[in-house]
Amino acid sequence: VIDTGAPITVPVGEQTLGRIINIIGEPIDELGPIDTKKFYAIHRPTPTFTEMNTTAQQLLTGIKADGGGLGESVRFLDV
Repeated sequence: VIDTGAPITVPVGEQTLGRIINIIGEPIDELGPIDTKKFYAIHRPTPTFTEMNTTAQQLLTGIKADGGGLGESVRFLDV
């Protein structure tokens, strides 16, 4: 380990979505290097409220949540 005096940075952006990286930003998912020029320090100030995206959006997981045992069918589950 060599102390460069610079903070530890990790790659960020669209290219990192779905990738697995270690604490120092190296990809460990065997999909090759992450092609990005944007890096952020791992210790940085929290973004202000106005910088955050606060719009509501659906997260599609493919899991269906209907028919979860409501009403009369709950009694059969308790037996």
